[in-house]
Amino acid sequence: MSDLTTRRARGEETRTIVELWNATKRDAYPYLPLEQARTVEEDLGFFRGQIEPRCDIWVALRGDEIVGFLAMDGSYIDRLYVHPSAQRRGAGEALLAEALD
Repeated sequence: MSDLTTRRARGEETRTIVELWNATKRDAYPYLPLEQARTVEEDLGFFRGQIEPRCDIWVALRGDEIVGFLAMDGSYIDRLYVHPSAQRRGAGEALLAEALD
C-alpha cells in the first residue's frame, strides 16, 4: 500500500516546492556552478515570475510531505523534479502519469 498521491499545487506551497527544486538541482547538477550558486530566494523569484504564471503545477506527496513536482506548460513538461531522498520510489512515475492525462 502506497501513501504516494498527486494533486495540483496550492499557492501556499510555492516556497516548499522551490526549496525542493533548489536542493534537487544542487544534487543533480554538481558540474554546473551556476546552479550550485543559486539561492532559494533567486529560484523563488524565477519560479514566481516565469514558471507559475504559465504552468500548471502538480505535486507528489508521500503522506503530507511534498517529494516532487511537475510544471506543465500546456502539453509540454517544463519541469519535473523529485527530491533525491524520494527518487526511485514512484513519485516521478506518478507525476508523469498526470502529464499524460
